[in-house]
Amino acid sequence: MPTLYIPAVLRRRTNGATQIEIEGTTVREALRAADARFPGLWGDLTTESNDLRPELVVAVDDETTDDGLQAPLRPGSEIHIIPALGGGS
Repeated sequence: MPTLYIPAVLRRRTNGATQIEIEGTTVREALRAADARFPGLWGDLTTESNDLRPELVVAVDDETTDDGLQAPLRPGSEIHIIPALGGGS
């Protein structure tokens, strides 16, 4: 079963959980399943058109992916949602 790692800014939705095991064969399926457990998570991660928010990046098994929500998963995959970093000049 894939593991979804929760960034600090979203842990209020997961009752403080830092990671959860979740079912899904794509990132979209896994995030939908996570939202079923933790309502509101999907809305925090996606736009009104159900695309990943532009300020977020998805990494699956330590590789960032251009596939976003369509990225395939395997049993044991690790999914990281990475918020954009701000600051600097």
